[in-house]
Amino acid sequence: RRRLPLPTYPFERRRYWIDPPAQGPAVPAAAAAREAAMAAMTAPAPSSHDRPAAASPYVAPRTETEHRLAGLWSEVLAIAQVGAEDNFFDVGGHSLLAIDLVGRIREAFAIELVLADLSATPVLASLARRIEGLKAEAEKHAVKEVLAMLDGLSEEQVEAELRRRLAAAGD
Repeated sequence: RRRLPLPTYPFERRRYWIDPPAQGPAVPAAAAAREAAMAAMTAPAPSSHDRPAAASPYVAPRTETEHRLAGLWSEVLAIAQVGAEDNFFDVGGHSLLAIDLVGRIREAFAIELVLADLSATPVLASLARRIEGLKAEAEKHAVKEVLAMLDGLSEEQVEAELRRRLAAAGD
């Protein structure tokens, strides 16, 4: 067997330090440009913009759900006026804003909405109907759970459970 030496590390292990630039006369144009860039980055974004020219004319929200949903869209899209027939993607929405909007809708309406629901129903009025349907399904499910629980209880246990729930609701 023949032994060969392995190659050594190609660079010596030394630390190199970069000295800060000498404090000479500052270039006024560069300093002004840097300050302008910093001011632009730290300036607050405008709270809302005018309504974009969308394919559909403005139709005011009609139901309470549409009004609440229009408020959420207005916050997410930073648009002053959102109509019932507006399409989320036509008025400036995109996938990242859609994720934010779905999270806000879940929180505001206490429902399980998924991103696919917004993609399938991007028009505000149709999404409001979908939300109302999801809320109705959730209420039916809750009623079924309560009825199933009450089915296995005696009359005294039902009365005690009702008193407990009424007391909890009153607090």
